[in-house]
Formats: sequence, C-alpha cells, structure tokens
Amino acid sequence: MGVIINRAAIYARLSLADEKSTSTERQKKDCRDHAKSLGLEVVQVFTDEGISGYKDVERPEFDRAIEGLVRGDFDTLIVWKLDRLTRRGMGHIGTLLDRLDGSGRRIISKMDGVDTSQSQGRIMVALLSEMARSESQNTSVRLKAQRADAKERGRMSQGSPPWGMMTLEDGTIAPDPVTGPIARQAIDKILGGEKRMEVVRWLNTNGHFTKRGSLWSEASLSRWVTFPTLAGYVSHNPEKNRYPEPYRSAETGEIVVIGKGLITEAEFYEIRSRLKPAWTVKKAGKKGGRALSGVAFCADCGSKMYASAYYYYCHATRKGICSKNSISAPHLEELIGDLVISRLCALDPGCDLHLKVEKAWKGDGSDDRPIENVDIEQARLGELEMRMAALMEDRYVRGRFSGQEDLYESLAEGLQVQIAEQRKKIEEMGPSGPRQTQMDLTDAEIVREAWETSSDLDKQAVTKIVIENITVDKRPVGRCRFQPERVKVNWLAA
Repeated sequence: MGVIINRAAIYARLSLADEKSTSTERQKKDCRDHAKSLGLEVVQVFTDEGISGYKDVERPEFDRAIEGLVRGDFDTLIVWKLDRLTRRGMGHIGTLLDRLDGSGRRIISKMDGVDTSQSQGRIMVALLSEMARSESQNTSVRLKAQRADAKERGRMSQGSPPWGMMTLEDGTIAPDPVTGPIARQAIDKILGGEKRMEVVRWLNTNGHFTKRGSLWSEASLSRWVTFPTLAGYVSHNPEKNRYPEPYRSAETGEIVVIGKGLITEAEFYEIRSRLKPAWTVKKAGKKGGRALSGVAFCADCGSKMYASAYYYYCHATRKGICSKNSISAPHLEELIGDLVISRLCALDPGCDLHLKVEKAWKGDGSDDRPIENVDIEQARLGELEMRMAALMEDRYVRGRFSGQEDLYESLAEGLQVQIAEQRKKIEEMGPSGPRQTQMDLTDAEIVREAWETSSDLDKQAVTKIVIENITVDKRPVGRCRFQPERVKVNWLAA
C-alpha cells in the first residue's frame, strides 16, 4: 500500500489515577483542529479510557493505532501530548520509531510541537519520553507516600468506600443515607442465617446492584460483607488479591478507625468467622481454564459457562438470574473435540484457519503457555541489544552526542535496564517445548493424536480459532443422560 499523505488518525488516552489529565474529548477536539490546520483528513480515532501509559498493561486501542500506522491505513498519528502515547521511556517509543523508518509515516504531538518526520523529531521524542517516564516515577513515589500518611491518619487514601458507605469532606467515612439502609438489611439477613445465594437473589431481583452497577454473586457478596472498611476500619492489603485486614498503625500497633461503619466490631468478626471470601492471587502466564472456557454459553440467558471438576454451568446461576443450566464437562469436551477435528480435516489445505491453527497449536501438550511467547520475548531482547549497539555507534563512531553526554548516558542507562529486565523475563519463562510445525491438518489420525496429547490451553486456543461460540440448551426435566442435541456450534468462516 502506498503512502497516503492526507490521511490521519488520533490516539487519546486518560488514566483515571491521574487527576490532572485532560479529558479524552478535549484531547480529540484539539487534535482534530490541529489536523485541520495541517490539511489532514481524520479517518480513525482510537481511545483508551482509564489505562496507564506508564505501567506495562494492555492498551487495545493503542495497539490498533500503532498497527494501523505501520500497516499504512493512515500516514499520520496525532496525539495531544507525547505522554498520552507512552510514559515508558525511550526504549518503548524507540522501537516504534524504528518500525516507521523509511515508511514516510509519522507521529505528531500537538502540544509538544513534535513531528517525527523532521530532522530533530527523534531527539525531541527521546527527551520528552524520558521526561514523561521520570515524571511518572516521581508521581508514583509521591502518591504512595500520601496514601501511607492517609492510612495513619484514618482517612480515605484512594478509591471509594464499599457499597452502602460514603466519604465525608474530611476524608472519613459514614453510612450512605440512600444505600446504607438496604446494605444493612442484607447484613441482617446474613447474620440471621440466610444463605448467601438467597441474599444475592434478594439484592438482584430488587434492583440493588453493586457500586459498579453489576449484578451480585456469592463471591462478590462475601468480599463486600467481610471488607474491613464496612466496620469503619482502614483496610490493609499489601499484596494484591490477598485477604484484606484492618490496618494497624505503624507507631502504636492499634487498629486505625476511618469513621462510622455499617457493622459493629463483634458483627465484623462474626461474619468473618462464617464467610471466607475467595481472594486469590493471579499467576503470571496462567490464562483460561478448561478447554471450552470462554467459548460455551447458556442458550437461555446468554451468560458464559464455566467449568467445575465435572460440569460446565451457567455463571448467571450464582447471581440468581438464571435457573440452573449445566452439562457434563467430559462429554461436552469429547463432543466438541470430535467436531473440531472433523472441521479441521475438512478444510482446504493452506486456508486461513489452517494457518492460524498451525501458528497457535503446539500439538505436543508439553506446556501451559503459548509457544510463541519465548520467541517474541527473544526477538524483543534482540531489538533492545541492536538499539544499544546503534546508540554506542552513534556516540563513539559518528560523534552524534558531542556536547550531549548527559543525554547519551540517560538513554544508555535506560536501555541497559530494559535489557537486564528482558533477560530476566526470558530466564524465568524457561525453555520452550518442541513445536510440531509440520502437522498435517488434513490427516484425521495425526490431528486426533495431537489433540489428545494437547493441554487444555492449546485446545482452547484452537477451538476459538474455528468456533465463534457454543450454546447449550437447558436439560429437559427428568433427563439425566448427556444429550448432544442440546449443544449448538456456530463455526467461524474459513
């Protein structure tokens, strides 16, 4: 595709943690005006709301914007300010600039006055991206200190109090006059011996949703009712997703009170003794679950079906909005496995679906993570090492940093840190297992043998490539045996 010089796209981002951030609507308006002044036609707009540009988190719209620019869907990507694009330093932005070299495409920052197609554009990007990273690091340290001080003083340090509570002007908390009485009724039901599922149904059927407007589940109810803040205590959770506890002052060792709670101290510990919420720690690299997680849906209410040891069940059942719908997990997985194998063998060799399956499927069951991960990270390490070599060549061979030694040291230090972190990441991942690259997807015996030795994660990946979704009808009353006719498969086009 040739370069189209008048087509542009806009990328806007707002982190909810940054109170000084300019709204995405304002960013987009200013960028549109800037595009118009340059004679550019805006053909696409990408927005990431509530996502940090400093932390290593997924930014789906950012990825789409960059891929569109590299692919040539548009010639110019406009951002309101460079720190909206990234706050992760030169190593992150530099890799992108390398991908744009020689393509004639560019990135423009409206407020910074930066255009990467100009001779001084790259060095300005280097300076501004490093400044943005430094600013984010300093902000993080400052916020941590402020939150620690707020804890000691018994004030809300961040976020909002649990449902049924409100924050007062002085930073303390108190029962909310609107939701507080309803929350107290739910607590009384629990203390009175009602089952969690009964309380969940009562809340959902009466329109009393969570603070985020979601339906209650047994797990969310347990987490809410055992939260220390509900008793007027400062909550302490030093390790994310761990069981939160009342915070004790570092000076006195006493529990710090943050205001008036909805429950008493005695009720708090009584509820804690009855209910233990499912606080869990997410493990890196462990995604998905059973082979059909995220693919099977309840035909009655449209909710996802999740797997226990023996059954896939409708998740909405736990929220009291769908009568029980479940199906035998081994039988469903066997049925879908047979259908997937037949589907793969019936497709034309070399079709798009075959190519996608070959890329995603190891076929050896040796690992619980995508085989490409190690290759991707190794390639990333190679890019960083090449950037380091090029940087040293620029200084010592071409003399491009004469009089700018501080800038060189800053860029070199940043790259060295990234290289060290990347090597550590690859080392922790361990060696990748053998990949079956020449699997004949038209041979049913080969495909079946590979399928039967594959991990659930591999089966899940392949299933999602060929199947759009699976819907499961409810079991007829009085029928216990597995009924294949309850299952409907919607295939993706080849």
